[in-house]
Formats: sequence, C-alpha cells, structure tokens
Amino acid sequence: MVTLHTAEDHEVDIDLSGLRQVQRIVGAIQGIYAFALVLSCLALLLLLPLTGPSRFSPGQWLGIGYCVATGAVIYFGLRLRKPWVVSLVVFGSASTIIPSIGSHPETVMAVTASRAGTLFSLYQLWFFTRPATTRFFGINGTTVF
Repeated sequence: MVTLHTAEDHEVDIDLSGLRQVQRIVGAIQGIYAFALVLSCLALLLLLPLTGPSRFSPGQWLGIGYCVATGAVIYFGLRLRKPWVVSLVVFGSASTIIPSIGSHPETVMAVTASRAGTLFSLYQLWFFTRPATTRFFGINGTTVF
C-alpha cells in the first residue's frame, strides 16, 4: 500500500498489487478482443470470395460491421486506457447477455460458443464494475451505462 498526495493535498491510498492484477487482466481482455478482431476479419476475407456478398442481407452485413467496429473501439479504448471504455464494455456485456438468455442454439458448437460468450460477458460485467478497475481507468464515482 502506497500513499500519494494529490494536487488538492488529499491522501490517496493505492494498492500496487491490486493495480498490477487489474493491469494484467485488462491486458488479457485486450488480447481476447484483438484475437476476436483478427478472426473476424479473416473470416470475412475468406467468406466474401467463397460465397459472395449475397450470402447475407444488407441488414446482416450492417450488424456484422457494427460488431467488428464495436470490438475495435473497445480494443483501442482498453489499449489507450480511456475512461469511457468501461461504460462501453459494461453496456456491451449487458446487451450481449440479455438476448442469449432466450436463445436455444441447435448445434453443439453453437451452444459452446453461446455459453462461452455469456460467461465472458458476465466476467466483464463483474470485472469492469469493481472499484479497483474503475480507479485503474481514472473514473471517480459510479459507472453508469
């Protein structure tokens, strides 16, 4: 535990081991987003020449583009340690969990992917609402989404 004095002459206690742990977990989550972005781009690059753009409707392409863009924004927000990324991750995780509650995937692969995504979203909800995580991103107060 280290005590720092701020510009307003307030004492702030910082748990360095807790911050290192948060930094390590944020790095792992950032890596997961990077891996998912690379896989998404590779899948799109392989899917387009093989099936053509008519494989999906324009609305589906818009949804795919929205998901890839959101993943990229979250990745760069985590990489740059921006405070707004916490609200974006919390909102994104909550909006991902809600539809998965009522879905009934048919194949084993779809069930596995759905459950893994739900668990990852639940973990992000828990992790990004912790006080140590919000302090790491420089947020004072409650995370609202």
